[in-house]
Amino acid sequence: MVDTLPVQHTDGAIELMRRGVEVYYLRRLTLIEKMRREHKLPKTARGDIKALMSVEERWFRRITGDFLVMRRMILAYRSLLRSHQQLLNKYRALSEVEKVVLKPAI
Repeated sequence: MVDTLPVQHTDGAIELMRRGVEVYYLRRLTLIEKMRREHKLPKTARGDIKALMSVEERWFRRITGDFLVMRRMILAYRSLLRSHQQLLNKYRALSEVEKVVLKPAI
């Protein structure tokens, strides 16, 4: 079980799944904090493990390699979308001569 999986570890998680490891993700991360408070656990790795163990099964979802690849693609798309919007905002502030230079980047 993992509460978060950084995108840079996607390939490692997919490799673990190919080897037969089941990977689950927590649908609501706020449940960790809630469980920590309920059970008076410290905010440590050990406390998080105990909190995760006390979360009901229904809050976890088994993930697949396809899910992780799609998640990585969505994050890349959102990042590109933000960059595109920033370029458009800068483009609008430029003079006509300067716009010629930035237009190919957009």
